[in-house]
Amino acid sequence: MTGPMKLLTATYLSAISCTAVLITGCANAPTTPPNTVVQEVQVPVPIECSIRWPDKPDINLGAIAKPEGLYLSWQMVLRELEAYRSYARQLEAALLKCSAKPSSHP
Repeated sequence: MTGPMKLLTATYLSAISCTAVLITGCANAPTTPPNTVVQEVQVPVPIECSIRWPDKPDINLGAIAKPEGLYLSWQMVLRELEAYRSYARQLEAALLKCSAKPSSHP
C-alpha cells in the first residue's frame, strides 16, 4: 500500500473502531432509571418590600423666631416636636413591616 492509501485505510479503521465502541456502550446502557430521592430544601427568598412611606412633616422654625410671645413660641416648638415623633413612629412601623420575617406556610 502506498502512503495516501495507507492513511485512508487508517482513517476508516479508526471510524469503524469508534462506531463499534459507541454501539457497544449503548448496548450496555442500564434499562432501569437510577433511583432519585426528592428532598425538600427551605431556602429564604428575598421579596421586595412595598410600603407607603409616610410624608415628612413640614418644619417652619423661621416663623417661631418672630417675637410673638414665649408661650406661643413654645407651643409651636412642641407641636413640631410631636409631628416629628409621630413621623418617627410611622417610619419605625414601616421598617418593622419590611424587616419582619414572612410567616411560613405549611
